[in-house]
Amino acid sequence: MSKEDRRRHLAANMAGLVKMAEMAVVLSEEGEDPVRIEALEQKKATLTSSSRKLRTALERSKEMFREQASLLAAEREMLILEKENSGKLAEEGELLRADRERLETDIGRLTQQIEDLKVSMLPAEDEPEDITALKSRSELVAHIRLLEVDCVGAMEEGFDSAVGQLSLLNPGLITEGTGYMYQIVDGAIVPPPDSLVVDNDGSGETGL
Repeated sequence: MSKEDRRRHLAANMAGLVKMAEMAVVLSEEGEDPVRIEALEQKKATLTSSSRKLRTALERSKEMFREQASLLAAEREMLILEKENSGKLAEEGELLRADRERLETDIGRLTQQIEDLKVSMLPAEDEPEDITALKSRSELVAHIRLLEVDCVGAMEEGFDSAVGQLSLLNPGLITEGTGYMYQIVDGAIVPPPDSLVVDNDGSGETGL
């Protein structure tokens, strides 16, 4: 290297050192600037606040994620229960359909029985009005008892009339020990069976 080259290289190095010194002075002066320090502090506070907000948002996101995970687990359990319940409901539905079919069959049978009873209760063409007017079994039984009493009375009256006529035509005819309920068995007059109640005058009444 020539002398001139060394001189230029040294001058360049000196210029660089001076420039570095100037930059150091400027940086030192800027570092002590209150306005810059305040701006940096505000920026730091802003960054700190943003960091806190980000942490809060992150915690909320984590909480929401946990809640969503719980909801998903609950939904899975509900789906499992719904599947099980759907099977049970299907079985119960089959049982209900079978019960309904049985009920419909019973209703049909009972309806037919009612129709048959209605037909059987229809009055005959020559049926008297007093029989047609009967509406219940108790009325029918009462009417039968009344007819029974009337028949017994008519029988007794007819027997007494016959005995009176025979006594008139045959004076001295023995009528003692006779009655309209008595019977002739093996050539002898016998009293009525035990099921009949016979009065002293020979009249009788069935035990119904």
